[in-house]
Amino acid sequence: MAGQDFWGKPVEDYEYYAVLNVPRDATDEDIRRAYRNLAQSYHPDKHTDPELKEKAQEAFGKLQEAYEVLSDPVRRQIYDVYGKAGLEAGAAAECSLIGPVARRKARSEAAKRPAGGLVVLDAVYGSVEPYIAEGGPQQQAVAAAAANGTTEGAAEPAAGSSAAAATPTPGGGTAVADASGGGRGGAAADGGLEAEASSSISGQQEPGGAEQADVEQQQPPPPPWLTVTTALQYLVTDSRLVLHPGVPKKNQMGFADPTPGASTVRQLYVAYLYGGQVYEVTVDDTQGLQLPGAGEAVADAARAQGLLRLGAAALRVPELLLPPGSGGGAAGTASASGTPAPSPRA
Repeated sequence: MAGQDFWGKPVEDYEYYAVLNVPRDATDEDIRRAYRNLAQSYHPDKHTDPELKEKAQEAFGKLQEAYEVLSDPVRRQIYDVYGKAGLEAGAAAECSLIGPVARRKARSEAAKRPAGGLVVLDAVYGSVEPYIAEGGPQQQAVAAAAANGTTEGAAEPAAGSSAAAATPTPGGGTAVADASGGGRGGAAADGGLEAEASSSISGQQEPGGAEQADVEQQQPPPPPWLTVTTALQYLVTDSRLVLHPGVPKKNQMGFADPTPGASTVRQLYVAYLYGGQVYEVTVDDTQGLQLPGAGEAVADAARAQGLLRLGAAALRVPELLLPPGSGGGAAGTASASGTPAPSPRA
């Protein structure tokens, strides 16, 4: 039989709105105010009795859990529609939900160019330095994409690409298959995670038995980053993307912790297109981000075009490679490096 929480309810029987004591139509300010007031009342440090302190810790944890979900517009929407089951389904289910919407948003944003339009071209979360380093997976992917001169190739990478290069994947990221990448680069893509989830659910053993297990044991560890291009594009609304400060990015819809339990410094890297220009920006895990208006322009024309091809592949929007007036506009390049990003629209 389940125990009881601080409020005397079964531990599994709690609802986020009830935990914060707010109605389901509560405003963001209502939720913030309720959380602040309750957090002060139930903070474990306010209790000296060991039993009460333990229950207060449980209650405080539930308050934090409820606030993390209800203060995030995307996660709150999922919770309102699907309940906790929708949130607990994992990144695979999240990506299967947000992937089609993200692609529609990307097409809509691409159609606004050259006057505007915000499209996320490449984004990774975790230890981003190895990914964007000179000669690293992103540079390999950009080079591979630039070498493919057709829009079809950008949207659907040709089979049999070099295993030593990081190539765009249709699912929403880049697949890195060299010795340092471990093939995890595109794990956050909806297609990749859906395949993983399907395999786990079916429980079917791949052919090969012990030999297959030996091969898997010889595989290098996955890279310390996660591709989140599709997840960020899903959050774009009216040519703007806002990530609020103070909240770890792993709590965002479609994100996950790429290095659970490790002391890795986590950051978010984003390459994005706004109007006719490609920009790049890197922020710390709990740092806020507002696009457009952050980062610097990519001055190198070949690199900008390569990033465009990565975005076209990740989001399945070949229109990104079409000239102005053909359903999309090719990105221009800055006249000099370090050109600041444009300020957000009023």
